[in-house]
Amino acid sequence: MQSETQLIEQAKTMEKAALNALITAYWPAVYRFALYKTQDEEEAKEIAQETFLRVLRALPSYDPNGAAFQTYLNRIATNLMTDRWRKKQRSPDCAELTVQTTP
Repeated sequence: MQSETQLIEQAKTMEKAALNALITAYWPAVYRFALYKTQDEEEAKEIAQETFLRVLRALPSYDPNGAAFQTYLNRIATNLMTDRWRKKQRSPDCAELTVQTTP
């Protein structure tokens, strides 16, 4: 098994085997983290998926000296959850308004 650092360096060049190895290794932890925070299985799956999509785009700029890879993943997942929460707060639920008239 390759070290995490080697996998990350290979994944930065979009090597499929390295990308698959990273996703396989870290998906369960990211999903559990999202599930713990959201308490919703479907939302946790979506957050985990989006986390890895964002990681794929940002991986070339990842610096292992800045944060551990798991911490990096959790930060991305946290940012996604925060964004989702903000969007939900901004879009109010529809409520039926009733007008009362005085007789």
